[in-house]
Amino acid sequence: MNSPENEKDKSPENLEIPIEKELFWRDEILQVIFWYCGEGLGKAIGLVELQTFLPAPGRVLGQVLEHMVTDGYLVKDPGSTSETRYAFTPFGSREGARRFADEFAGLTDQAHGECNDPECDCQTLGPAACSTRVTAGSGTGHNH
Repeated sequence: MNSPENEKDKSPENLEIPIEKELFWRDEILQVIFWYCGEGLGKAIGLVELQTFLPAPGRVLGQVLEHMVTDGYLVKDPGSTSETRYAFTPFGSREGARRFADEFAGLTDQAHGECNDPECDCQTLGPAACSTRVTAGSGTGHNH
């Protein structure tokens, strides 16, 4: 016979999410908080705000946030008055920056060659092949 406590432990709010989903959402949360802080939107973020950026149920994000506090990525912002807000620890900030950089590396690198000349080799071979590149002391070409 199950006791009421055992039944409570099996409610959807108390179910542990699989580790692979937790790791996925941890990475996503780190990236969103890093972006959020970097854009100057705040130094801490709440669950409701986080849900505007991540399509996960609140219970999942809430559970991952709590684990991230336990694991040293985040701290609960003591200045929040209504909902709990979460801020980076120094460790969390480094991890957020690293994961954000890894995720968006392809978008933050130069998407084309060194110059705007459509006939230049740099358009297909990369910046090192730019025929108009100024080399030290050459005085020719244009600056990059």
